[in-house]
Amino acid sequence: MTRQNIITDGYPGFFELDGMLVIGTTGFHREISSIVSEISIFQSLDTPYMSGTILLNDGDDVASGLPFLGQERLLFSVSTPGRTKIDFNDHHAIIYNVKKRVQSSDRAQTVLIEFTTHDNYKNSFTKISKSFKGIISEMVYDILTSSNYLGSKKRINIDPTIHRRKFVIPNLSPYSAIHLLQREAVSDESKGAHYLFFENPEGYHFRTLDSLYANSSSGAVVAPKATYVYQHPESAMAGGLATRNPAGSLETILHWQIHANTNSF
Repeated sequence: MTRQNIITDGYPGFFELDGMLVIGTTGFHREISSIVSEISIFQSLDTPYMSGTILLNDGDDVASGLPFLGQERLLFSVSTPGRTKIDFNDHHAIIYNVKKRVQSSDRAQTVLIEFTTHDNYKNSFTKISKSFKGIISEMVYDILTSSNYLGSKKRINIDPTIHRRKFVIPNLSPYSAIHLLQREAVSDESKGAHYLFFENPEGYHFRTLDSLYANSSSGAVVAPKATYVYQHPESAMAGGLATRNPAGSLETILHWQIHANTNSF
């Protein structure tokens, strides 16, 4: 099957799509990059998996021909200027929902599909009922990599913890079990207790805020990854920012709010 390379440029937020292959549960596959209009991929420091949506401008009735029933695999990689490439070729994405299907013209329809990682799909039907004893960081690694649990093949970055502990996991999913351990974890290096468990294009991370901010062993401060400016997106485009640096338009703050003011207690 031929993979197409799609480059959408000339405006802020353009992306380069290295093909998009859909593989159905029966083995039927179809290249759909030519009908992709928009891709949105979501990741968060509070979320242990990536997810996203794909908007298709379907003039060939691909959605009905496959059809999208859920559990179809997606193979693709996408990149934008100044950002790490997001690659779902080795670790496939899974379509889990056709959120919207609208007739856009006499011969075309607009289809919005939702997808997530294969690990997240497996997490949804995997349960752990077991007693764990040892170091929390080792327990987390075991849950992520063992074939009895999540069995992930992705890269894993874990900050070592201290204190040997014992936990009884009461019929929880792998992600929920790690969140339970996360609340009790204390770093062996910084002695910090604020652990985060999340996934990004570089794999899984079970790390403290201290290690994300700086190298705790040397005290060296890590250089900022990006600078964000509060301005209207149209101002960025009017000033030529989008033309000189397309990634700059992604670093515009649209809204900010202070959630906690001075409180004497």
